[in-house]
Amino acid sequence: MARRNQSNQSSRTRGRGGNGKKNSSGILIAVVAVAALALVGAVVYFLTRSDNYTFQRSHLETYLEQTAEQPALLSSEGADVYFDMSDGMNCAFSPATATPTCQQILKSLINKLASDKNTFYRLAQLKITPLEMPFTEVYNYLLDKKNYSNQMAPIEKTLDAINTSGKPAVLITDYEEYKGERIEKGAYAKKMFTEWLAKGFDIYFYKWGFEEYGKQKYLFVTVFDDATAQLNKQVEQALSDVDPSISKFVVAGREFDYPVTPDDTPGRKVYLTPVKGGNYHGDKNIDNVSNVLEDGSSEAYARFESLRTEYYPLGVDWQNASQNAITFSDSNVPDSLRYSHFLSGLFVDFSAQDGYDIENVALHTTDMDSVMQNWALNGAADGVSTPEVKMLLDVSLEAAKRPNLKGWDEIVIDFDKNFAVPANPNALIRAQVVIAEANVNRSRIEEFFTWTDNPSLAASVKLALQVDSSSPKGRVIYTYYIKVI
Repeated sequence: MARRNQSNQSSRTRGRGGNGKKNSSGILIAVVAVAALALVGAVVYFLTRSDNYTFQRSHLETYLEQTAEQPALLSSEGADVYFDMSDGMNCAFSPATATPTCQQILKSLINKLASDKNTFYRLAQLKITPLEMPFTEVYNYLLDKKNYSNQMAPIEKTLDAINTSGKPAVLITDYEEYKGERIEKGAYAKKMFTEWLAKGFDIYFYKWGFEEYGKQKYLFVTVFDDATAQLNKQVEQALSDVDPSISKFVVAGREFDYPVTPDDTPGRKVYLTPVKGGNYHGDKNIDNVSNVLEDGSSEAYARFESLRTEYYPLGVDWQNASQNAITFSDSNVPDSLRYSHFLSGLFVDFSAQDGYDIENVALHTTDMDSVMQNWALNGAADGVSTPEVKMLLDVSLEAAKRPNLKGWDEIVIDFDKNFAVPANPNALIRAQVVIAEANVNRSRIEEFFTWTDNPSLAASVKLALQVDSSSPKGRVIYTYYIKVI
């Protein structure tokens, strides 16, 4: 912090008949004082000017840790489990009219969800009734077909209760909502689904087919969960223990965490060790293109897995890096040395959700120097500009070639075809991979949710995903920080 120096000394003005030595002394003092003030001013300027700031990786680390967005979470104090107990459920749980393993699925599900924290509810006669009895009695009650002899399970009312509870929930039903004597065919669940997704939560559907009085229908086990998916993991385990092939559909909103993994396959030349990243590595695993610092030191490459972020300190400037890429891409360069991509080897699974076809990604590239300086010096970065950096890098997707990552895509970063050195060539560059285009998968939705005479569930899911608040367009998938050092 600059300090202001104040002097209590003063010089007296003397007449022509005064002492010349004293007058000279006063002038000298004044000159020294002015010089001192000038020196202080120079020091203040030197200390506060932007080009004096020295970036350290620790600044980025604290910035990332303290500004990371926290996912929306539901209560950890148990879940609510709702059972549709209308008479049609007897057909859904009977081996004679449904999958032969349906009884085992029901038993496995009830056992898995048995907990003092969880509350079981009965849905019938337009009422939601808690089963206030010991678990053994709950188990026997839910397995006794005589208890499934009711009408009109209040599904829409139950969805509203789930939406306002703040707790994860499981709903077992065929989604037939009665309005008087007729089944509701409108998209009655759209509102709840839309609001649930907008909160940053997800919905998981499991189903099996059954026949009710000659009519083909589906029973759904629906899990309403947050990003941790703890309840869904329990339900999926219970179901797959009995039937590993049970049909599943994930309805995810904007905040869905798409699985991401680096390529650490033996023999590949990316992500070789925890201290090496997805940059090019040629013969002897040396980066002859960008010379990323990978010695494990405090200023070297780092991967922050929980934050889906990596930091790359380049040992050459941008112009030389781009020229080296051209040189090492030549067809005459041996395979062991040939350059392929600036950054690669990071895989993402867009098929982890089923509601959208992710068609394309984009790279948002910005100058983070002012943000880092304000963060390091003032502990804040709000309102600081992040100028866009154009014509530096580009991103594309390539189908994963690893057998264990079937359906995944590889994120590939290359130099822009119209490459230009940034205006601030030594800036900390933030390159964010974002979803550029996502279209609702209507055919997949209709195939999974529609059955004869009941389009309401398919319409509800489809319309909920068409709402802007649900769309993943613009969602950041991964972030690279890159700096010439």
